[in-house]
Amino acid sequence: MFYSFIILNRKTELLVSIQDASGNELITFKPVRTCYYIVYSSPLLVNGAKYFIYTGGSSTGTFTNGIYIGGTYSGGTSRTSFTISSKVTNVSF
Repeated sequence: MFYSFIILNRKTELLVSIQDASGNELITFKPVRTCYYIVYSSPLLVNGAKYFIYTGGSSTGTFTNGIYIGGTYSGGTSRTSFTISSKVTNVSF
């Protein structure tokens, strides 16, 4: 089963990293254009689990089509945490 979250009303051109409660990166990306909404869906998201959003910082991964593959994310600012509560969870910060 896939769960999703939507980040609402957040203008960003910064690098964004989504991590689980153990600090494991689910995805790190940098929008190629200014965006106001971000939708992420993955089988890695677990209902009832807590996740954290960081912005800024840097990644040592390979940047391909807006997504960092491999590498390590560091130096970002914690923006918010949220818990998956349904198939689609809205997140604002």
